[in-house]
Amino acid sequence: MSRRAPCATVAAATLSLMCLPGIARAQSAPSVLYACINPGNGVVRVVSEDEACRSTETRLQWNVVGEQGPQGPRGEQGAQGATGATGEKGDTGAPGEKGDKGETGATGATGETGATGETGAPGHDGAPGETGPTGETGATGLSGFVTTVGYEAVAGSGITPTLSTLANCATPIAGYKAGAGEMAIIEMGLQGNSPINNNIFLMPQFTENGGAARNAALFSTNSAVGPLGYGAVHTVASMPLTQGVTYRFMTAARATSLGISEVICRAVVIIAKLP
Repeated sequence: MSRRAPCATVAAATLSLMCLPGIARAQSAPSVLYACINPGNGVVRVVSEDEACRSTETRLQWNVVGEQGPQGPRGEQGAQGATGATGEKGDTGAPGEKGDKGETGATGATGETGATGETGAPGHDGAPGETGPTGETGATGLSGFVTTVGYEAVAGSGITPTLSTLANCATPIAGYKAGAGEMAIIEMGLQGNSPINNNIFLMPQFTENGGAARNAALFSTNSAVGPLGYGAVHTVASMPLTQGVTYRFMTAARATSLGISEVICRAVVIIAKLP
């Protein structure tokens, strides 16, 4: 029996991929990621900046920052400005009259030297205070962001009532080889057009070392689509990764009825370090 990967399906998060009718437009990547992790089972939920974690969870965040570009060339020196006009010289005032010399004052008497005071007794050193108690160690958060893999493509096949992996909707064939203590946070979206009343069901999947596809989360579905309308579905899941195993992530889907076409698939998989 195949092992089912741990997962967690989360509603809309800060990494939500908006799915709009018509031509797909890439969304800008978030600069800060926020999530809540349950240390007991390793489940991570992507949350918004102001959403609070549950009592069994620990809040985490990390920056998604690109490398700094090279320094640009130094600009040319600007031309020297014109010299300002010299101001007019003011008139010199007439010298004042010399005052009379004052009389020399009498020398004052020298005061008596005061008596030297007695030396005070040395004070006692205070007793050292007691050492305060040691504070509790805080919970360990995620070690940090590792990398991302993902895709945004027009599917090479329509959606049928049979669950199947959509052509063109997968990360590169070479896959991602997991390091020690890593996990994947999967955010995935799908949209399509239907001439009749229909529903779209989305299932995130993955393979290990090129093996058979496995489900990473439960089905996510949208409200009714059609007739002659567009529908979209979105899901978020997380799963631990095994060191040395090469993973490939993909989109699988099915519909209530035939006729889902003009399918566009999107996904971003964030690789992060576990504590």
